[in-house]
Amino acid sequence: MLQFYAFLFRTSNCGLRNWISPSSYSAMRIKKGNLFCLSLIGFVIQIGATDPCTTISFGSYETFIRNIPEDTPVGSVIGILDTYGTENEITLQPINNANLRLELPSRNITLQQQLDTDKGSSSLSLRIRCTPKTEPSSTVTVTIRVLLVDVNDHAPTFSQDQYTVNISEDAAPGTTIFRDAKAHDDDKSGDGNDLFSYSILPGPFSDYFEYEYPLYPDITLKKNLDFEQTTYMEIEIMAKDTPVRGSSLNSTVKLRINVKDADDLNPKFVFDQYFGTVSGNSVPGTLVTVSPSAVSAFDQDTLNAAVKYELTDPKGKFTINDQTGIVSVNGPLGSDANAIVILKAIQTDNPFRWCISTLAIDITGVLPPPTQNETLRFQFQRYNVTLSESTPVSTIVKSLHPTGQKKDSTLSYSIMENQNIFIIQSSGDIVLGKALDYEQLQYYKITVTVTDGQDTAISTINFYVVDVNDNSPVIGTPTVSLSAERVKGTVLTIIEVTDKDANSQFTFQLLSHTSLFAVDLIGQVSITGLPEELIEDKYILTVSVKDNGAPVRESIALVIVNFPASSQPVAKAAIMTESSDILAIGLGAAAAVLFIIVIILIVYIIRRRLYAAEQLDRVKHQRGMNPRGLTYRPGDPSPVPSHFDLKFNGDLEETSEIDGSTTIQDNPLSDSRYRYGYPNLNGDVDLDAGDEEIHIDTAVVPFEREDYFRGSGRMKTFGGGHEECNSSDNSYASDSTGDSNKGLMKNLKKQALANGSDKIGNTNRIPSYMSDSVLESRLGQKSSKEKPEITVYF
Repeated sequence: MLQFYAFLFRTSNCGLRNWISPSSYSAMRIKKGNLFCLSLIGFVIQIGATDPCTTISFGSYETFIRNIPEDTPVGSVIGILDTYGTENEITLQPINNANLRLELPSRNITLQQQLDTDKGSSSLSLRIRCTPKTEPSSTVTVTIRVLLVDVNDHAPTFSQDQYTVNISEDAAPGTTIFRDAKAHDDDKSGDGNDLFSYSILPGPFSDYFEYEYPLYPDITLKKNLDFEQTTYMEIEIMAKDTPVRGSSLNSTVKLRINVKDADDLNPKFVFDQYFGTVSGNSVPGTLVTVSPSAVSAFDQDTLNAAVKYELTDPKGKFTINDQTGIVSVNGPLGSDANAIVILKAIQTDNPFRWCISTLAIDITGVLPPPTQNETLRFQFQRYNVTLSESTPVSTIVKSLHPTGQKKDSTLSYSIMENQNIFIIQSSGDIVLGKALDYEQLQYYKITVTVTDGQDTAISTINFYVVDVNDNSPVIGTPTVSLSAERVKGTVLTIIEVTDKDANSQFTFQLLSHTSLFAVDLIGQVSITGLPEELIEDKYILTVSVKDNGAPVRESIALVIVNFPASSQPVAKAAIMTESSDILAIGLGAAAAVLFIIVIILIVYIIRRRLYAAEQLDRVKHQRGMNPRGLTYRPGDPSPVPSHFDLKFNGDLEETSEIDGSTTIQDNPLSDSRYRYGYPNLNGDVDLDAGDEEIHIDTAVVPFEREDYFRGSGRMKTFGGGHEECNSSDNSYASDSTGDSNKGLMKNLKKQALANGSDKIGNTNRIPSYMSDSVLESRLGQKSSKEKPEITVYF
């Protein structure tokens, strides 16, 4: 800081010689215009001497703490605030900070939160308010800046757990075969810890590939591939960082290389040499019998390209069908006993791929001219015999019948080769002495001699063994268990198959989980289902391997695929959802039917209620009576009085010698929607009277005429706890049990006659026109043996 002020003095011409006149050193006279220098000197002196909030290390209101590793433990002291002012001179107040804390009075800077330069900033700051105690109003902000350094705490990572690439076997060395296995390092970029390089770890196929430039993910081919030797390879790739700070970290991933077949092999005949026979007098078009099998060639590549045939015969006696390979006579055979022709098979899509074989044809019926010294001879000098490898031992495989035998001589046969496969009998029959095996030897040649004691004949017999499919395909690993990710298109494994039978070709077929997995023509098993369809964590795949022999033989391979545990059982949920949908549809249909039934019932109930209301209105208009009142219809006259006791529970106790019937039932005209009252003396209707005064245990006085309902303004009832009729005589009042008084009708009449009243509960005299007969008629008590009927509604 002092150096800065010295520099400021020099650049501003504040030297002593510049601002004091040289002619007046003694008087210290100040040059004009140098007042700025005096002010600057005073400011420097004031700052350096009086501000206690400045830091000692930097002489300002800012200080730095450097090189703090991001892995510093929480709670560590990473620095200290070094101001000039002491605790007695200044007051420090830190501003809230989530990462740093100022400890008082020690002034230590403590780490409060774990650091991470990979995701956050490479520096932190803590601001502190500093107030001198001598000047409380002079508050300044002191800033502490912490500079962080990155530590290598992340290894390079690949985006996939496994990579797969397909390469043709004819790829040239130096070809870049794959560059998608890229790694990423999450350490802070540009700090040196995010740099890494690639390498291939040692393994059985590591010498086929290399990283020419280890800083780039390009993998190149070092050696030629051969599909016929291996169909897939697997290498392990490593990405390793080279950190500036911290330990080196790495990660690995596997790369599977599927070698694809290329057209790099010529066609091949099934046999290197063929033998044929044909009659010497055959006409053109006659087929030549060929052994050990019909002429046939095939493409050795799995591409299985088609071939066409050509035949080269210098004499033009024979020809061949270019599509089927059938050999036939083309012209006169002449006197030749045999002919040798050249067979050629050419690949149709690539004429530069071809192969050749020979066909030796014996022309029967043409004998060589006899010689003077040899009369005993075989019909042919060479015989060709084709045998199946399954031919039983002791079977006669060839019978020889020489001609020119001397009279009275005996023929003696022998085989010149020292072998035990074929045995010739005295009759000239050759029998099989030992079982044949095509896989061990496909061709035998023996030389047979015959003599009659004077002459000797020699002939050669060629035996060609024909393969029989007597071996099942041999699977290299019958049961394969592997782990994989749920990624469509991933190649899981290749089923390697061999067969002791020559020239076998195999057919692969997946027998289980065919909607999720597949196997191709070369036995490569792969995933075809979507990740959400692979609901199980383990699948057992059954693969059938069949050969092309006769009869067809089959072997079974098992591939056990293990997937990571599914965090969300997608396809199980899908199956459950499907079943739930079916259940929901069924329940929805049932709910719809129930809803229709409910609607029908609601409509029916509404219509019934409307009908009942209509009937109620009709009755009200026709009768003009209160539907909640008491209906009394007198029958024929009956003796007076009739006494009944109406019980609360509906029982009837007859107290008179005259039988009567009383029926208690619900009022069919009653409806809670209607409120009806009773008329009072003034003719008005009290809408609340009925609800307040008619009770279930109340006996109601039956009157037909409306004017008898008027008295004191209320319907007169008889029951416990209810209003009684206004009379000084309580002879007909209800007793304490609440039962209706016995002899109700009698007491009513007695009171009416005694008081001369024409209205119940009124003390007025009976009018002159109210005679006993009239009263009796109004009370409905005429002399009759008929039973009166009273209907009471509650």
